[in-house]
Amino acid sequence: MNLGISSVLRWFLLLGLCVLQLAHAAPPNLAVLVDVSGSMAHNDPKGERVKALRLLVQLIPEGSNLTLWAFSTQPEQLVQIRGIKNADRNHILEHENRIDNHGAWTDIDTALLDGMHVLEKAPAAEPRHLILLTDGFVELGHGADADKASRAKVWGRTEEAIAQHIHIHSIDLGGKADDALLKHLSLGSEGRFVSANQDSLTKALLQIFDVAAPQQRIPLQGRNFSVDSGVRELTLLLFRPQHKNDPSVELQAPDGTRQSLSQHSDSVRWVHSDTYDLITLSHPAPGTWTISQDPGADSRVTILSDLSIQVAGVPTNMGVGGALHLAITANDKGKVITDPNVLDLTTVSEVHGGVGQIWPQPSVLYDGPSQGSVMVPEDGVFHEDTQSFDHAGDFVVRVFLKSPTFVREFDQLLHVTADTADLPHPVVHQPVQHKTASIKHTQPSLAIWKIAVLGLLIALLSGALGFVGYVMLHKILLRRRADRLKKQSNEDVDKNLE
Repeated sequence: MNLGISSVLRWFLLLGLCVLQLAHAAPPNLAVLVDVSGSMAHNDPKGERVKALRLLVQLIPEGSNLTLWAFSTQPEQLVQIRGIKNADRNHILEHENRIDNHGAWTDIDTALLDGMHVLEKAPAAEPRHLILLTDGFVELGHGADADKASRAKVWGRTEEAIAQHIHIHSIDLGGKADDALLKHLSLGSEGRFVSANQDSLTKALLQIFDVAAPQQRIPLQGRNFSVDSGVRELTLLLFRPQHKNDPSVELQAPDGTRQSLSQHSDSVRWVHSDTYDLITLSHPAPGTWTISQDPGADSRVTILSDLSIQVAGVPTNMGVGGALHLAITANDKGKVITDPNVLDLTTVSEVHGGVGQIWPQPSVLYDGPSQGSVMVPEDGVFHEDTQSFDHAGDFVVRVFLKSPTFVREFDQLLHVTADTADLPHPVVHQPVQHKTASIKHTQPSLAIWKIAVLGLLIALLSGALGFVGYVMLHKILLRRRADRLKKQSNEDVDKNLE
């Protein structure tokens, strides 16, 4: 096989791009620590922790890594699975009976250390998220001085988390936990803090999941949503309004066929609870799908597709007075679409508002030819600067991208805080690959990957050049040897003639 140097170089560059693409698509690593101390008998009498955990387990993407602990006096590892498959979900839930109130004390520091120790072993390019759910304060059972010393250790774990690229998300269940400590851990590690009661726990955990394992969405418009041919898998999370437990909800396909909890095809995975239905379809038919009931708040349609929207510039937390600097792209297989024939017909709009408030109409950032003087960006990146957020609270940032062949929605919760002392300094808002199913929080790790790949390419190129040099030198030596033999043969002929 005759490979030129340019062909070898192209092959190596392709190899490098493949490696970087694998890093871009890395699944998340999750460590979940669930408090099972005795006080949970009062704060979670209906076992909402188990219900929330069930939803998390059903939503976590295939290929993710999950380690689950129950902790009180000591952490108890319940399950650890790398590269989760659909068949593993029921196995994880077999351990849910250990999520109760059998413990005596609350040793948060030991639990944190175990969770961080597992996460730090994950490959550098994979996102690392730790979820801490508790209802109390650090209590070891050895007196106030021991509790104070242990709390001080927990307070200092933020710097370790930052160094290890671990994001600590915390939930105060019941509203009476050590919120100052939990906020410090989460804000300081670019994680999310949520205070929840037993009725709002599932949606609180869902907020954290959206940060830890974000996924592509398509807009849900009333009871309808439109599916394009690029969607490989679709998951509809349908919350029922006012906790209405009605299992008769149906999903109608574009051809009129219906799926329900009692009658659905083998390609449909349907999970029903008293507050939501989770419906997963493989290779859904393109067209308009219809839900038989009005969806409740926080319902959404997530998808697996090569066609995606990427939005950079939305951090998990931000100080009062900060503004967003958005960079929005349409992507195909991880690459930014720059074809003007596509972008000319693309519409991009953005809206943000407080959670539970009435939102303004979306602001159109680009509307194809109707924009007139607005030019299509040559690099495919649409930019938008928002007004500053002048008061603390939770806000939703939503971006819509509509192209000739697909529609995508970016939806991310933003916490604006007055507790800026707890934020990392300096606050660096990384590009958003994580926010839309990829790498928001591991930019330093990605740099390590790039260095490693560059080193690999240099090593392979050096080897190739060495091999080519060896072949060329070998040919030169063979040619010289042949010349010497030919010369010797000619001399022998001359002697014989004499």
